[in-house]
Amino acid sequence: MIKQKTKLQIMREKKGLTADELACLVLYDWLDDSYLGAVKRTIRHTELGVQFLVATKWQKGLAEHIAKALGCSVDELVEE
Repeated sequence: MIKQKTKLQIMREKKGLTADELACLVLYDWLDDSYLGAVKRTIRHTELGVQFLVATKWQKGLAEHIAKALGCSVDELVEE
């Protein structure tokens, strides 16, 4: 069975970025290098189908910065 791409993956691929490159863009804009692993995991988990949560302040901030790096809104990344 072919896995359907997530909105995050589609937007990332449109920009020609790998998950790691996207994580680095987010870090450059928002956080220091100590968060690199957490940002990469969040991107990978989201692309594997884990629900993209924006419940906590950190998650909301991360979602906003991922969207900014991709040139879209958070709503365009959240799966229905």
